[in-house]
Amino acid sequence: TITIYSGIVRQFPIFFSRDGGKYFFTNNAQNLVCQKTSLDFDSMLEFLGLGYAAQKRTFFKNIYQIRAGEIFKFTDGGLKIEDDFLYYSPHTSDAKFSALSEELLNILEAIFSELIDALDGRTALVPLSGGYDSRLVTAMLKMLGYENVVCANYGMKGNITETPTSQLVAEKLGYRWLGAEYTDTIWKDFFSSGNFEKYLFDFSPHSFSAFPQIHEMPMLQRIADEFGGTDDIVIISGHSADFLAGSHIPQKIPKKRDEVSAAAEIFLYKQYRLRGKPIPERLSRNVADEISKFSISDEAYKLAQLINWRERQAKIIVNSNRMYEFYGFDWAMPFWDRRLIEFFKKIPLPLLVSQEFYDETLENLIFKKFGLDFDAEKNRRRRLRRKSPIFKNFSEQFIDKVKEIVRGKYVNPIGIDGFFRPLRTMAAGKFPDGYEKLQKIILKNFPSGDGISPHTPMVDFVASAFLEEFEI
Repeated sequence: TITIYSGIVRQFPIFFSRDGGKYFFTNNAQNLVCQKTSLDFDSMLEFLGLGYAAQKRTFFKNIYQIRAGEIFKFTDGGLKIEDDFLYYSPHTSDAKFSALSEELLNILEAIFSELIDALDGRTALVPLSGGYDSRLVTAMLKMLGYENVVCANYGMKGNITETPTSQLVAEKLGYRWLGAEYTDTIWKDFFSSGNFEKYLFDFSPHSFSAFPQIHEMPMLQRIADEFGGTDDIVIISGHSADFLAGSHIPQKIPKKRDEVSAAAEIFLYKQYRLRGKPIPERLSRNVADEISKFSISDEAYKLAQLINWRERQAKIIVNSNRMYEFYGFDWAMPFWDRRLIEFFKKIPLPLLVSQEFYDETLENLIFKKFGLDFDAEKNRRRRLRRKSPIFKNFSEQFIDKVKEIVRGKYVNPIGIDGFFRPLRTMAAGKFPDGYEKLQKIILKNFPSGDGISPHTPMVDFVASAFLEEFEI
């Protein structure tokens, strides 16, 4: 028996094509591209609207990928495809809050103890934002006595939500802190450097199925320069603790005729951010069709979490590790440990909404020990506001619209919405035919312009490159 597996969250992307009865597998889809290869329109539409090509598809008609949790087995009887893992549990725990908190702490201690053993003295480099997930990484390392830790942060000068909090956390833990201040000049130099195109077109971080992340790359270059290389450094990210804890579950579950439609709405609310609304019917239908294949739950939020895990988390969030690999860093994702996943799958819905269970457990059992609960009261007030009648009686889409009217268009706190804008001008100059094709597709299918995601110019740049070279 030959078994092929890309991991529980597709952390090791694997692609394949078929010619008659023969299968060809590779970890680089570029190896399967030939002159006859053409682009798949549905996949490109999904890429432009959602940031990824759905299901097994890639940008190309005859090239496919093994999905997260999916296993291919070749035996004498032929090929069998089955799910080794699905982000779903039919059961929920009836344990008390305090008991669940203690269980979570025990699981985290076991995971990080094993991680520390694997580090074997190497430098743990933590991309430390202003949020709870990366803070939890540093707190657990401190709790278990690991001192060879460096915290890194990036962003434009003057941002008040990320960098100051990151510095404060590192200071309280006694860890070294490195900051990369982003400017227009730094990004201009990066875009004009050989590294940018080498990363995109030789390293292929898009995996022919999702937009490549680049937002940490100037910071990673600074770290490599600071340490004289990347040997003996392991990057430990906070992916994707917030998802497990419920950050993608809305306060109000939509009421629809069926669970599939409700699950599609929940998923698209968070994922459809690259373009302005309304969402094209073709995209909504594709998402609903994919969800409908999982007849395993009559609870919309569980179906939404399942599709989020297999698509967004695996193809976009986890795929951001390609940035680390490009510079030669080793990496670890402690929060995608199967023990932690199985734990959160059984947490009841009320404790997932607003991440109530996760946040309060971290604040009371972990952060308080090191003085890292300095913003806990503010976050508690935020959770209480979300329980108020206005949040319970109105959809989050409606509340977001009100916020946009009151405060204006969303601005990314680290500035990348501004730094990425030149990518469109670059695409028009470098891929004129592809960019022209792209504009026609966007005008017809996404007439409302850009959404709130800062990554839309990167999506357009990559799409232009593929439309320049291949027929669709």
